[in-house]
Amino acid sequence: MNSGKNFKNEILAIIGATFLILLVEGTIIFYIVGYLQKQIDATKEKQRLLSVAKIERFNAVYLKNDLGKVENYFSVVNDILPDEKNILSAISQIEAIGQNTGNKVSVQVDSSQIFADSTTGSRYVIFTAPISGNYQSIRQYLENLNSNLFFAKINSFNFSGSPTINNVSSGSLSGEIYLK
Repeated sequence: MNSGKNFKNEILAIIGATFLILLVEGTIIFYIVGYLQKQIDATKEKQRLLSVAKIERFNAVYLKNDLGKVENYFSVVNDILPDEKNILSAISQIEAIGQNTGNKVSVQVDSSQIFADSTTGSRYVIFTAPISGNYQSIRQYLENLNSNLFFAKINSFNFSGSPTINNVSSGSLSGEIYLK
């Protein structure tokens, strides 16, 4: 009976030792898998950053190549854009386009502050301009404004009145006049 009890204790000791070894190995494997997953995630992030860097490098090469195509026009664009000293000339041109198309336009610069576009760095002033005339002449005004020698971006245009050919309608536009 004593030998049966020893045999049972030896079996339990072997099973306990085996269980303990498996538990230690499982814990080690768990930590190794976690470490490997972190390394895989870090590698994927580095690969993503590498592909973004490659795309940016290609974009820079394309921009550099395109710069050669457009740099001859820089002086023309610079000459077209008014500066702070002759902004009144641009305002007069906007109003003259209105008169030439049979409209009454009065441009007011909203602030003496000069703003800068956060993405392009372009400088501009904000203006509003009430306009009155018939529907067709206001349409002609907007078309002529688009073909002017300076760059004015219309941000909004509110139109009131009946859009008929002979009735006088009124509206208001607001936008930006870009500067050197």
